[in-house]
Amino acid sequence: IRSLDVPFQSIFIGGDDLHALEGLANRLSDYECFYLTPPFSQGYNQKSFLMENSAFRRSAMIRFFAQIEFMRRSSHFIGTHTTNVSYVVNALRSGRDVSWVDSVEKISA
Repeated sequence: IRSLDVPFQSIFIGGDDLHALEGLANRLSDYECFYLTPPFSQGYNQKSFLMENSAFRRSAMIRFFAQIEFMRRSSHFIGTHTTNVSYVVNALRSGRDVSWVDSVEKISA
């Protein structure tokens, strides 16, 4: 993030693992970091998700789509090739202002 030639002041961190979100926010303490607290404490698990009641599942899906919307509307998106969500956001942004943490190149859709 620091190596990009983009003047970040605040950063939205998307994810489903609260420990990872908090850890990244702590490592980026010179930025204003924010995230939506995920409904799962240790990442998403499809089997556990399906066992939850419908109100919980609905709330979790709304939170998930809200994260995607934050990332879609951000001034710059930094994603990873290891998650499908990054590819969705990249497509929604038409590849504009997208960087990948696991690549030094910018990718265009």
